[in-house]
Amino acid sequence: MKNTMLRKEKRKTDKKIEKNLKKKNEGFKKVIPTSLKSAENKLWAVFSVYIRLRDSNSQGIGSCFTCGKLLHWTKGDCGHGIPRQHKATKFNEWNNHLQCKRCNGFEGGARELYKQNMNKKYGPETWEKMLIASKQTVKWSVVGLTEHLEIYKSKINYLRSDTAKVWRVSLPISFI
Repeated sequence: MKNTMLRKEKRKTDKKIEKNLKKKNEGFKKVIPTSLKSAENKLWAVFSVYIRLRDSNSQGIGSCFTCGKLLHWTKGDCGHGIPRQHKATKFNEWNNHLQCKRCNGFEGGARELYKQNMNKKYGPETWEKMLIASKQTVKWSVVGLTEHLEIYKSKINYLRSDTAKVWRVSLPISFI
């Protein structure tokens, strides 16, 4: 029951972010979070959009990191290899990839396939290094999370720019 409610909240947040992104030349609204949890949630919403855009081509089509299914970035999730409760790897770009709803939700992230694909993409023993990193203690601050929020907003704006679209058109889906 709790997971279902969390998923619904995540979808609502993602839809709000995507709606803001669709407004031409407006980008994101300037919002300064006041609490640590608020800052973390806002960063997650923006980071999730960034990862899904990063893993798709200029038409917004990407392939699921685990099963390879082609899908539009708005129809997929930002899936984790190491679960999100491990704060040290929660916002690690190597730990997050576009995943279809089936693999990320119903298959529990398809961990074995995720592990294999992570090692294939980033080199042998990457999964093991990520596991070690996930055990580290991380202390976040509102200021630090807000700085990362601004970084990922600018990365999204770049991916949506005409400059990025030129090189993303030429990338085959399998490369992304």
